[in-house]
Amino acid sequence: MKKEKLKEKEILYCKFFLLYHEPYLSAEAAGYPNPKRAARKLMVRKDIARYIEKLSAMPPTLDEVAAGLRRIAFGSSADAISLSLADDAKSIDLKSLDLNCISEIKVQKGCVTEIKFFDRVKALEKLAGICKEDESDDAEAFFKALQNSAKELEGAED
Repeated sequence: MKKEKLKEKEILYCKFFLLYHEPYLSAEAAGYPNPKRAARKLMVRKDIARYIEKLSAMPPTLDEVAAGLRRIAFGSSADAISLSLADDAKSIDLKSLDLNCISEIKVQKGCVTEIKFFDRVKALEKLAGICKEDESDDAEAFFKALQNSAKELEGAED
């Protein structure tokens, strides 16, 4: 049986899935016209699962880290609040909720749910640090290119 390559949109879906860990958002970001239907179909395919597994074995890129921090810093807590207020949490499709902002959930006696959120300020600080690193790398690359150009001009005058 011949192995077929993944299409460009399918590869994009896999990459977005690593960023979002949410099938619907990933399909939408990859440009599928009907993201819900596409997500259902893609998530059951073995070749897609293998490619996502292959990608997830690689160390995260700076962009992926920044995307995760952005989701914590700027993400909505509405799904987490909906979950805590739900009468029957077992009936909720947890995979459809964006719970990336949650660091811990405890269900105590008497149906009391305690939800702890990640610290948004810390996420913003880390994100700002990444942005500064990225900016300093760009500036450093610019100055190196400028120096190399100056050296070449000096050599051309001799």
